[in-house]
Amino acid sequence: MLAVRGAIVSIDAIGCQKDIAAKIRDKKADYVLAVKKNKPQLFDDIEYIFSAANQDGRPDVIHETHQTVDAGHGRVETRTYQTVADLDTSLPGSAKDFGRAVREHWGIENSVHWVLDVTFGEDQCRIRKDHAPENLAVIRRIALNLVKQEKSKRSMRGKRKRAAWSNEYPSRPSLGIMMRWPGSSLSLAWGDDFR
Repeated sequence: MLAVRGAIVSIDAIGCQKDIAAKIRDKKADYVLAVKKNKPQLFDDIEYIFSAANQDGRPDVIHETHQTVDAGHGRVETRTYQTVADLDTSLPGSAKDFGRAVREHWGIENSVHWVLDVTFGEDQCRIRKDHAPENLAVIRRIALNLVKQEKSKRSMRGKRKRAAWSNEYPSRPSLGIMMRWPGSSLSLAWGDDFR
């Protein structure tokens, strides 16, 4: 079991469950749960509350709004975060705090989970026996972190292919890392021996 006291736990829509939220609260942590139309009644209720909060002349519904504008990758993205203070919420604080938690969730989703799924094929893996799934997950994350340290402009997929084609790539004495993929086996080493 993870020690999450004082943390903000964020979960995709699949984890939007009462039991999960209760367990997080029991561990003295806060949560941000995504709600999509997989929970139609909850989704409609939340949509109604925020719609009411945005109507003029409704002082009985208190809410806060925070907006961010980011430019990059050839586009400008405006994000608006709103909170309704009257709701029994897990996450105390402002719309700005809520927005930060949401962006951190998506930062992890995009830089780790998406890469593990798309580049490492994690979701396609059908290994289910004993501790094998957890062991492979650890190995994938070690490999991901090592490949991320290789600073070339290649894509993650390109770096993995390059590593598969060469026993020495990306041995970097300055990092103290040696990775080898001879044939189909994976070999990782870390330490001062390679400096």
